[in-house]
Amino acid sequence: MSPLVNTVKGYRISVYSNDHPPPHVHVRKGDKVAKVTLSPVQILSNRGFMESELREIIDIVRDNKGHSWKIWHEVHGEG
Repeated sequence: MSPLVNTVKGYRISVYSNDHPPPHVHVRKGDKVAKVTLSPVQILSNRGFMESELREIIDIVRDNKGHSWKIWHEVHGEG
């Protein structure tokens, strides 16, 4: 199960239930995917996104950080 945190500008932001620390989200758009930590907000891995998209993803994750933390805690009970 992958609870959807948000969809912004076509980017689907999710927390995977079978995942591990550090707290992070997965961002998908089409066949591209990036993993982004929540503290600090930074790209952990990238498959297919251009640099300009990664900058946009960082901004989106920062803007939605509080909600992402809430979902991470609901799914994993840790932080």
